[in-house]
Amino acid sequence: MRLTVWAVMVASSALAQEAKEISLLVGTQRVIDAPSLQRIAVADTSIADVKLIGNSQMLVIGAKEGATTLLYLTAGGERVNYLVTVRRGVPEITDPAFENGITVEKGQRATYKATGITAIEGVDPAVLAAKLAGGKLTVTGKAPGKSELVLSRGKLANLRMPVEVLDEVKPSMGAPPGR
Repeated sequence: MRLTVWAVMVASSALAQEAKEISLLVGTQRVIDAPSLQRIAVADTSIADVKLIGNSQMLVIGAKEGATTLLYLTAGGERVNYLVTVRRGVPEITDPAFENGITVEKGQRATYKATGITAIEGVDPAVLAAKLAGGKLTVTGKAPGKSELVLSRGKLANLRMPVEVLDEVKPSMGAPPGR
């Protein structure tokens, strides 16, 4: 009996050590690659929710402050664990977390701090709307597609920020994609 309990404790400990981390602010979202995705489970969907993007990506959305776990299963039976931490605040657009760009859903709006940003260029008005006011950048998805924002920072080099607008994504519901 003791051996069984110890084995479960070791397995649980190893599982916790393998968890990847996702840090979000309330109201922000991140696309996560999930090859061979079959099922998704979120321990507390009031903290973070997940929506499917096709069969190989998921959109993780920070809903309220707290921490929860996310687990997805692959077609080969592999379990991939994430610890999702959500905190309050407005993200800074120059944060390294956005080096690969930002993602917003069609019809949704995302707001970022834009410290030092003096102008926006390169917006494709068919895909998105972008507004700079009061030290904040607001991006609104208009139609599915990709665009790029060029953020001017005065005498510093401009930042090129890829933006992807997603069509309405499916809620995960823990079910396999496409079913």
